[in-house]
Amino acid sequence: ISEAVARKGEDAMWEVMEMDRDDPDTWEAYSDESKATTIKAGFKPQSDLFQFFGNQHPDLLTCYTSDMMEAMAQLTGEKASMFRPPESTLVQNIFPSEGEWNWRGEHFDGGVKDRQHKTFPGPFIINSLIYLNDIDHHGGGTVGWPGTHKTVRALAESDPEKYEYMWRLKEDLKTIDLNEPEETEPNCGDIFFFAHFSVHAASKNVRDTPRLALRARW
Repeated sequence: ISEAVARKGEDAMWEVMEMDRDDPDTWEAYSDESKATTIKAGFKPQSDLFQFFGNQHPDLLTCYTSDMMEAMAQLTGEKASMFRPPESTLVQNIFPSEGEWNWRGEHFDGGVKDRQHKTFPGPFIINSLIYLNDIDHHGGGTVGWPGTHKTVRALAESDPEKYEYMWRLKEDLKTIDLNEPEETEPNCGDIFFFAHFSVHAASKNVRDTPRLALRARW
């Protein structure tokens, strides 16, 4: 995404969060449960991830450009008409925290048992994270396991009856050799695309600025 569009999105992110980027004292609100309820947000303490649901700020939605839609069509082999900018977006920010850097809870999306997602065709075609600031090493960049969209699919196809549902496949993720993960260190405007079955994880942010990102999937 062009820097001009992405930086406007970054400005909008701070506006949506009602925080001052230059005043870390204002960032503490991300773990305030009363504020989270007010702004339709939620905090995941296991990953220091703060989510704001259903955002429709125009400068956030503008980040979903026509070039991005075309890129997803190329990556998936689907018709371009399959992809349209979303009507709202999910904010997923990781705030700084103390302690050693690590990642937490490697997983693939769609494995929540209560939602009963079928493994095939799966709950989505492609997922995306748009980063709206520059992420330094160990600054909360997404961790990914390259190639796992193929190895996890192979496991699912080995026993379609057993793995009818995504949650059952998730239970056996530990049986797969995931190889070495890669930590992303994106710049403002970079996009992380990941496919059905791709294993990834949130990582701890041990730097001094929040990691700002938008998520949407098709």
